[in-house]
Amino acid sequence: MLIASRSLQPSPQVRRASGAGKLPPKMAKLQKQYQVDNGLPVFLKGGPLDNILYRGTVGLSILGLVGDLWLFAGYIIA
Repeated sequence: MLIASRSLQPSPQVRRASGAGKLPPKMAKLQKQYQVDNGLPVFLKGGPLDNILYRGTVGLSILGLVGDLWLFAGYIIA
C-alpha cells in the first residue's frame, strides 16, 4: 500500500498565495460565454476564428487521409 508523504503536499502558504478560487475578469467573461446554452458546440463558441480553425483542421485531416490512401494504393498497385 502506498502512503502519501507530507512533503508532497503543498504548504498552506503556497495554497493561499496561488489565489485559488479567484478568477480574473477576462476569464470570468470567457467562462460565461462558453457556458451559455445557445445550441453551438463548445469548439465553435469562440466566434468566427474558431470556425475557421475547426474547418481548417478538418480539411487538413481529410487531405492527410487522402494522401495516406494514395500512398498505400501506390504500394499495393506497384
